[in-house]
Amino acid sequence: MNIVIDNQIQGISDLIKKIKFRRDINFILINSDDFKNKNLKKADIILIRSVTNVDKDLVLNTNIKKIYSATSGKDHVNLDLLDKSKIDYFFASGANSSSVAHYVMSALYKIKNYSGIEKKVGIVGYGNVGKKVKNILDHLQIRNCTYDPYLNESFLTDINEIYECEIITFHVPLTYNNKYPTNKFLKPDLLEKSNIEFIINTSRGGVIQEDLLKKNPEIKYICDVWEGEPIIDMEILESSFIASPHIAGHSIQGKNNATLMLISKLIDDFNLVDDKASAKNIIQQFKKNNPIKRTYKDLADFDMDFNLNLESERFKSAIRKSNESDIRKVFVNSRKNHIQRFDYDSL
Repeated sequence: MNIVIDNQIQGISDLIKKIKFRRDINFILINSDDFKNKNLKKADIILIRSVTNVDKDLVLNTNIKKIYSATSGKDHVNLDLLDKSKIDYFFASGANSSSVAHYVMSALYKIKNYSGIEKKVGIVGYGNVGKKVKNILDHLQIRNCTYDPYLNESFLTDINEIYECEIITFHVPLTYNNKYPTNKFLKPDLLEKSNIEFIINTSRGGVIQEDLLKKNPEIKYICDVWEGEPIIDMEILESSFIASPHIAGHSIQGKNNATLMLISKLIDDFNLVDDKASAKNIIQQFKKNNPIKRTYKDLADFDMDFNLNLESERFKSAIRKSNESDIRKVFVNSRKNHIQRFDYDSL
């Protein structure tokens, strides 16, 4: 069995060296740029990151049986194609949820410093991240409300109350054709009458229509995800209150959690080891090496080792200095070289 792995998945190289797999298992580690159809002809399984787009060009005429992605987001994978091709898939959903919540809290701290007061936060989406964001806000006694039309929790609100908040933070997948699509989520008529002063987007670029923000420059945008990234709109970059290169989920723990989820699931799915107890011990040791999460007392704690202003200025400066033809490369490099950080407990 040939298993092709993105060598940038954090810690995965060490893990597969330590775990004693069956002799017929062949691991092939390659760069993300080398995930091309011609290099996957004999692959049975591939382990990827979000930078690899899974489409017809990638999987056509291959032997791929299952794809594992070290991500929560799914928009880099054509799920309809995989279903039709009978290729199974797995995502590390929730692995970096604490990381994203930490980013949001750091952003809220910057907003509070800028405004001088705490504002009401509207949370769109009550999934892995949305739950943690709400838990932290409740713990810190910061006013908030949550909207998720797919759930029936008693505390959830309607969309109108979200538009009454001064801050909105988005924690949804990018969807198009379902009952409540998130693509181009903002409604111009509601936005015009809203109280919104700040928008935080750590979901996907297409959730927020950037052209609408250009027409409403009074709204300050905290942007980690971009329409068309890694090619991004310079006007949106310059006007953003905070800008970062899609790194909200990139903490040490978030990446390690994704690696553990992929390896554990892979072993279980295909019975890749003879000594499961030994493999489990190695995985548990990897977990122990995960830096211990810390507790927090207020928003300022989240800013201690993750200075969003510094991250933003580094990113903006790098893009400004680049030629238009180099924006893609600079975005990718900025994403690789972001500020390293640890998570706080998200309750």
